[in-house]
Amino acid sequence: CLLKNGEIVFHIEEERFTKYKRDGNPYFSLKKVFEYTDRIDYLAITGFCPMPKVDYNGTDINFISLLVSKELKKNNDNFVCVDLSYFHHQMHAANAFYASGFKNAICIIVDGAGSYVTEKNQEIESIYYFEYPSKVTLLYKKNNENNALSNGNMFEGISRYLGFDSFDAGKTMGLSSYGKFNEKVPQKIDSSMFVDYEFNIKGLNKDFQTMADLAYALQKTTQNNVLELIKKALSLKDCKNICISGGYGLNCVANYYYLDHFSKDINIYIDPIASDAGTSIGAAKTVWHEISNDYTIRKQESIYLGPKPSYDFKLNSSESIKDVSYKEIIDLIVNKNIVALYQGNAESGPRSLGNRTLLFDPRVKNGKDIVNTIKRREEFRPFAGAILEEYAHDWFDFKGLKNSPFMMYAVNVKQEKKSLIPSIVHVDGTCRIQTVTQEQNIHFYNLIKEFYNVTNVPILFNT
Repeated sequence: CLLKNGEIVFHIEEERFTKYKRDGNPYFSLKKVFEYTDRIDYLAITGFCPMPKVDYNGTDINFISLLVSKELKKNNDNFVCVDLSYFHHQMHAANAFYASGFKNAICIIVDGAGSYVTEKNQEIESIYYFEYPSKVTLLYKKNNENNALSNGNMFEGISRYLGFDSFDAGKTMGLSSYGKFNEKVPQKIDSSMFVDYEFNIKGLNKDFQTMADLAYALQKTTQNNVLELIKKALSLKDCKNICISGGYGLNCVANYYYLDHFSKDINIYIDPIASDAGTSIGAAKTVWHEISNDYTIRKQESIYLGPKPSYDFKLNSSESIKDVSYKEIIDLIVNKNIVALYQGNAESGPRSLGNRTLLFDPRVKNGKDIVNTIKRREEFRPFAGAILEEYAHDWFDFKGLKNSPFMMYAVNVKQEKKSLIPSIVHVDGTCRIQTVTQEQNIHFYNLIKEFYNVTNVPILFNT
């Protein structure tokens, strides 16, 4: 993340350059930063533990500082390096708070694990209270000592048990919607059911329904755990504003669930860059507000924070570039073609929000199967929808939410609308939805509007 005078200039994950998912070595990202600036005054580093040091001309320096210093030696070789690796959860919280638009807030962090607090133990749950410009109070922290597992750890362990990757919590969440109560499956998942982070319950059949029932029990357990953590946070501080971040903040089923349990005067903000990708923004803003004493509130209205297309790619001789109208694109979509949309600044976070997106017609009954010819995803996983914001409440139950611009909630589809958009309605009758306005994304908005003009459906299948 590159920050200038408190404003985000640029934010990117390394994987967008290397195409290696979750690449944790930000070499190409750092190189990209210098297309936007030739000077850095402060370098803030976040992670789980301090970066390893190397001997550089007789000075101990971490390798990121070394890379940056080599780029900057003609411009500003005296930048200040701030290593915030011991404050992983606080960096999640800072990203959420400074983006929320709140003047003050309780910030709840739930993920797999954060910074090492001892040589063996990491933070797994944290509650902070934030005020402008940079006042932070730790209200509660839980570490993974005595074999305690976080909600994220349990998702990781059961995801592996189901045959997925540790980081495939989204798959497990999607599978949970096919589940139901099963007396052979433990209904409350806890740390005692894991050995060395591996789920260790014997005698479960590995058929699809039993595995879905296990995922269902896990989803119910963890979202209730986080609900209780929110209630605990509210009991610790007299404040009506709640921010949620950390990897579990991406659980759009749980995010919708919380809305049933609090009065309308409780304001909940879900961090749209809740994964570790957001901690770089949190670190930059932490340093900025600390050194500047800046009280400016900058609510995050857009997360199109990455690079723009350069359009300098080479085409085969048989291909050509031409201007195309919204109508021509919608004609392709209504004829069951998949359209790839590549425009504007890249999205930050894990959701496609109309700038790096595949689009399809949500009315097609077997639409999931058609799009999966490209996506090659498990057939049980749902797809999302993007809707013109002014029609959102006609189609979906937002439970008091005004909108969902960052696709952070799986909301109920209204009963009379389900048959109209079958390819994006999940088995439990929900859809992860993005509301779109002209101000947020003019071209994406106009595309959906053209689809609405043709079909009377103000929604596009979006992945």
